Amino acid sequence: MKKARYGIFGGIIAALLPVISALFLSSCLADGVTAADERKPLPGRTMVYSRSQTKYGLYQNYLHTWIDRPLLHNRDTRPVDGKPAVMTYPSFSATAVSAGAYGLDGFAVLVGTPGMLERYTTSLQYADEMCSKGQSFAVLTEFGGVGVDRMLETYGKVLESALASKSAVRFNGKILVTSYNAGATTPQQWKSALDKLRERYGDCFIFLPDLGAAGCRLFFTWSDNKDSLSSEELERYKATLRSYLDVTDGLYFATPHPLRKLSGTGLNEFARKFYEEIAIASYRSVLSERPYRNKYFALGACNGYVNYVSGSSLMENGTKTLRDSFEAAMNARPDIIILPEWDEVNENTCIQPTVYNSFSTQRIIKYYMQRIKGEAPTPNPGDDTSIPNLIVSYRKMIKLGEPVDIELLNVPDSGGKELYTAQLSLKSVSGKVLKTFPKETFTIKDLRDKTYRTASEEFSGERVLIPSLAVVDSKGKTVLFEQGLHHIQLRPTWTWDYKCVKQPLRDILKPVSAAFAVEAGKDGSTLLKAGVECKEEIASAEVLEDGDEIYACDKDDEYRMANGSSLIRLTFAPSFYTSSFTSQTGGNGTDIKGTVTLEGNGIKVVPEGDKQRWYTLKDGKSIKLSLLLRNVPQVLYVSVPPGDISAGSLNVDLNLFKLKLPVKKVLEEGIYAETAGRGVVFCAERYDRLPDHPYHTGSRKVEFTARLYPQSKASVLQVRIITKSGKVFWSNPIFNTATSKAIALPVWSGSKQAVVKVKTGREEIPCLKYNFDSGFGTILSSPAGRSFYGILGGAEDVAIGKGRTGSSPFVEKQDRYPATSIRTAPEWVKEDGAAALKFDGIGNYIILPREALPRGSYTMDFEIKAESSKDQVLLKHQSNYTGSLEAGITGGKLYIVFTDETLKDNRYLSRLEIPVDKWCKIRISYDLAAFTLAVDDKRDVFAPVVKRPAFLFAPLIWGGYGSDNKFFEGYLRALTIDHAPAGEI
Repeated sequence: MKKARYGIFGGIIAALLPVISALFLSSCLADGVTAADERKPLPGRTMVYSRSQTKYGLYQNYLHTWIDRPLLHNRDTRPVDGKPAVMTYPSFSATAVSAGAYGLDGFAVLVGTPGMLERYTTSLQYADEMCSKGQSFAVLTEFGGVGVDRMLETYGKVLESALASKSAVRFNGKILVTSYNAGATTPQQWKSALDKLRERYGDCFIFLPDLGAAGCRLFFTWSDNKDSLSSEELERYKATLRSYLDVTDGLYFATPHPLRKLSGTGLNEFARKFYEEIAIASYRSVLSERPYRNKYFALGACNGYVNYVSGSSLMENGTKTLRDSFEAAMNARPDIIILPEWDEVNENTCIQPTVYNSFSTQRIIKYYMQRIKGEAPTPNPGDDTSIPNLIVSYRKMIKLGEPVDIELLNVPDSGGKELYTAQLSLKSVSGKVLKTFPKETFTIKDLRDKTYRTASEEFSGERVLIPSLAVVDSKGKTVLFEQGLHHIQLRPTWTWDYKCVKQPLRDILKPVSAAFAVEAGKDGSTLLKAGVECKEEIASAEVLEDGDEIYACDKDDEYRMANGSSLIRLTFAPSFYTSSFTSQTGGNGTDIKGTVTLEGNGIKVVPEGDKQRWYTLKDGKSIKLSLLLRNVPQVLYVSVPPGDISAGSLNVDLNLFKLKLPVKKVLEEGIYAETAGRGVVFCAERYDRLPDHPYHTGSRKVEFTARLYPQSKASVLQVRIITKSGKVFWSNPIFNTATSKAIALPVWSGSKQAVVKVKTGREEIPCLKYNFDSGFGTILSSPAGRSFYGILGGAEDVAIGKGRTGSSPFVEKQDRYPATSIRTAPEWVKEDGAAALKFDGIGNYIILPREALPRGSYTMDFEIKAESSKDQVLLKHQSNYTGSLEAGITGGKLYIVFTDETLKDNRYLSRLEIPVDKWCKIRISYDLAAFTLAVDDKRDVFAPVVKRPAFLFAPLIWGGYGSDNKFFEGYLRALTIDHAPAGEI
């Protein structure tokens, strides 16, 4: 497998090139270009758009899938009567109005697939409808990647729609068309397609090819050669640009987010130097040449790329990634800047207001747009200008050893010269001041940031940090900003949430009153009572556990919870993308047919008005399924009233399996699953989270009492209030349990660039001792909490209740999973008097979720009895990222493979023999310096050279990986992963 070097552009191995000086580079790049202001944008000024997926509306159910969501979410904008729709006008128009507050010139809509074409044409239709109502909004046309044989057909339909619309962006009377990854199609192929389109439709469009991928390839070469290039490599790049300029109308660099370099802390930061001094300078140099001087020039800018599934991320770095990329593009004075993307919640590139970004991006881009348009900076409508236009940003969840960076950014909203000071402190949850930083002075007319950095290991033993900001205005008045700010959660060993919370002081909600009280229940629950009153209408009042929504005020009581009913969620989920695994009938998916019947008084499907198409319902109790299960899990909810539930059951009669599942079992034990055949999972769980976004409260005052069942003893609870206008209030954190005794834990310090030991609570360090109990079906539970549950033969999202099936390591069949496999799940058996899992050696596996194996120290213990002497893989944690681990048996001995920071696989064959047909205990312990391996009472040590910690994270596969018949054959009867080295257990 190729190494994944930089996320989506991974696997590119650049040849080593001679090093040349920066002075020589600058002379090569100049080519007659000396200053950005020499170039004047062809439209008169730079036009700025944001690409919109459009499929992400203000109404979808965003819960438990991603780590952020639209701030202005409004369920009233959903399709009427639950009918399916590609988009809705209420959502589109509200989004367009929101974009107008940025000063943006419109949206860019990409077209490739038929679904994208439908969304594009609908966007034009809705924009024209807005225009007819006096609200103009422009839609920029973008050609996406399609096969060469489909270009004429697909792009012809796009042009026909654009020509018929008043809202399609036009320059000089021609439809402006940008693109995405146009470099995957050769110049000759583009010339042929563009000539045919013009022959059919006339000279009615301007086309700019996106050649960002070529720039990214050059970036990898530049980065691998210590930020330098040879003149030959640079000239080849320019020759590529010219080859497209010869057949198109300009150049476009759409994808700056892969330009990422690992900082000293081990986190990816935007490589502005390359973007500005190499990529953009090369574009400007070529476009200054005589044949190309009147051709168009487009650039991209980005907010970051925080993909929680893989961690393949460009850090937001507070607001610096946005500002660095936008300023680099803006200073080049291109004709067009396109921001990817307005609403891509999956990758958190979002330009739109989100719950965690608030209006920070809007305030910054609005300021830039006013500069581009030559306008004076102004405050937002309704701003309290007695509060400075200051944005405070930091990561909301940090693993010990990672730096705590807190950015204060002043955004000008006038030309005034008044000064103010800001002083930042960090406090404990009890109010104790832990650290105070020096005062910083800002002038309100200057865009300027001050970033404070401190080492998180300084605060070991603290579970949260409370930022406190004292602002003194020019008249000497002091205002303290603390209540309502989000806390910083510290975890000793793990996090896969690298999102920043960015909070403009003017957008922090100040309730008239807010009171919260908690009470511990004997059944492990927490009773939370809250009352909040605001000066404006409250959109939502929610309770969070570690950032995940578990409760919200619901004025309609949609899920019938007010009377003390319990919820059970039924999930049907695939383990693989169905493009690789077809159904028995040949369809693209898995056929599920049969019924699920609910037995018991008052037990019924909710919401009662549910009009989902994938099942039919009779009397609220008989669920008939005729489903072709594709990539996306399908869910429904069952309400169980309070009282005697001993007679209640879920009777499952499907073509895949039959099961009678007592309701009492599900409610008391929490979860049960069955994995059928090649990875189709049926799961029934007591649902202790928020199923869907309720409608807005419609009130300025809310009161609620919530019975909560936290997923982990070490989790942090919090109340969040969002008003209709988008102001946000975060309550102080609420702990479930007290911290236990401290132990010494080795962590990688980004500040010291070395391993250090910190003292932290044992209770906060996950110890994943998995329950070998068939009573949970194919769920492998652990007292460490739901975030670490495993699943036999499925995908992690079902086990942990978050995320998407795309996080499965078997996304594709090629070379990842054997085609001969009959079933994915190992079987529960009794072996030598104890419960065990039997692996068939063909394709059985267990998925343990992200960070089950942490990016730090750990000790893994398990007991196996191998039934075959073949070479076989026991476990695999990815195979292509720093920190990846593989362990297995070859030649009858234990081996491991560890991937270092150069992406080299360090293979070590131990001296430890693993017998056949005999139980043995295996230990693999890592303390960030060396691996200690043990089989029964024999030990071995392997010490790979490691210069920085693992960053990218992924599920752990126990049982095998690949299509080469090396899956484990035998029994497993115990499995524990402790997030601490063996000496501290």
